[in-house]
Amino acid sequence: MLGFRRNSENFENIIVAGGGGGVEWSESQILNSQGINVVQEGGGAYIYFELIGMKEGNVTPGIFDLDAKLSLNLDVEKVVENAAQKVKWAYKVEKSRTEEAKVIVEPWAISMLLSFALFPAFKGERLIKETTPLANKIGESVASELLTIPHSALG
Repeated sequence: MLGFRRNSENFENIIVAGGGGGVEWSESQILNSQGINVVQEGGGAYIYFELIGMKEGNVTPGIFDLDAKLSLNLDVEKVVENAAQKVKWAYKVEKSRTEEAKVIVEPWAISMLLSFALFPAFKGERLIKETTPLANKIGESVASELLTIPHSALG
């Protein structure tokens, strides 16, 4: 990556953990018997990087940055620089206090929480590799009885 080579001291203790990119193009046409003929076309591109910092025994979570445009003029160096800056900020995060509190969460937030935190724990790959707390728990209760997750979407 250009930014890493050009100014490597800014990226000390930072590891590229992932990334990707893509382009898309679509065309559509609407015609009718009244003489309407509308053609629409367009495309876009995106690129993202995930960086992780490792410094003095501290490891940051994965930090992402991205660029998406309706053209191919993506600013790769800016994406790398932004993600690296976020990693540096992550080193300065202070531990928060632990306390119990009542929280009201809207349905959309609950669905996102389940999608990113709970549902991946049920993936077969994670069960086989035993990288989920649910490994070897068949037949055991793993949550409150208030939570029910059916094994079939139809039943």
